[in-house]
Amino acid sequence: MPDTDTWRGLLAELLDDAAALPPAVVPVADAVARHRTHRRAWYADVVGPLLVPASAFPELLAALQPGDDLAVGLVADTGLAGLARARAALLDREDAARLSHVEVTLPVGHDPAAAARATLDHLDFSVPAAVAVPQGADWERAVEVLAADGAEQALLRVDGPAPAEVPTEERLAAVLRVCLDHGLAFRLAGGPQRPVRHTAPDGGERHGFLNVLAAVGAGQAGAGTAELAAVLAERRHGPLLDRLAALPPARIRSALLSFAASEVSGPVDDLVSVGLLAQEKD
Repeated sequence: MPDTDTWRGLLAELLDDAAALPPAVVPVADAVARHRTHRRAWYADVVGPLLVPASAFPELLAALQPGDDLAVGLVADTGLAGLARARAALLDREDAARLSHVEVTLPVGHDPAAAARATLDHLDFSVPAAVAVPQGADWERAVEVLAADGAEQALLRVDGPAPAEVPTEERLAAVLRVCLDHGLAFRLAGGPQRPVRHTAPDGGERHGFLNVLAAVGAGQAGAGTAELAAVLAERRHGPLLDRLAALPPARIRSALLSFAASEVSGPVDDLVSVGLLAQEKD
């Protein structure tokens, strides 16, 4: 098994800080303060951008301090016009923050491919945009449009407040396989929050981040949807770590950019518990 230094390439900026988003919805000022602490902690290199709703940009600007140098991902919650206003305001605070990427959701009630094309036509932010892949029919056509654009990313929701909102391992495996086939990088929204697949208190099944990392690696090695589903269904961290140890970390992370964590400390503790992360001794 590789030592923890070897794993750092796999974990670099893996955890997007989603404390200000549902289900946590920490006040933005508190989320900024917590994120500032994470960025100064011993595990800072595994922490990605702070995700903030675009509508909350006034609170974000008020909470920033000169010299913060915080990476921020803006999540469109009031349409593209609201996202553009938030971006412009954030650019005026380059002394404290920089825009990492934006996240947008396709409008509902439209053909997914047409909605993806229309959304891309109106995106002009000079930073990557992660576009949420629809859960319903014809989602694959939306993925094809995003991949053809060449400059964007997919946003895959892998958790939700109700078990019915969580994709099955077969469904997630199919989406991963298509994204990999089209060379489309992706971020994970809504989790996963634990290292391996598990049953949540509400009785629903939840995905593990080690499962997804290992599934992406297996997919890059040519595994089909059925094998990816089996990797996503694994409940032991040992077999997943064995898979990951045999795969190039940089290649996995070229496809899987990050996952959103509503509380960064939990996944960090889990990474420590399975031996992927350790604090250096003084």
